[in-house]
Amino acid sequence: MKQKEPSKQRRWQLIRLIQGLCQRCGKFSDWRSVCDACAKKSGVRKRHPTPATWDAVDWSQSNNEIASKLGVTCFAARYQRIKRFSL
Repeated sequence: MKQKEPSKQRRWQLIRLIQGLCQRCGKFSDWRSVCDACAKKSGVRKRHPTPATWDAVDWSQSNNEIASKLGVTCFAARYQRIKRFSL
């Protein structure tokens, strides 16, 4: 079976991704597929916290409190707690 060629739009997106640019607007985008402005337009609340942010967390708080402060799910806070403190 013959594989379909990607569309012109998809080729444009892949080129931007390889160049480190936003797939939607073409602006600089770190390592992400879309820039912060485009992510905000599409309804993304907050980007994932950096490792340094997780290191600064007060782990005496509950997962729900940590999650609400960082803008992530409680499952993400739980995962980080297990990752950092399990043997």
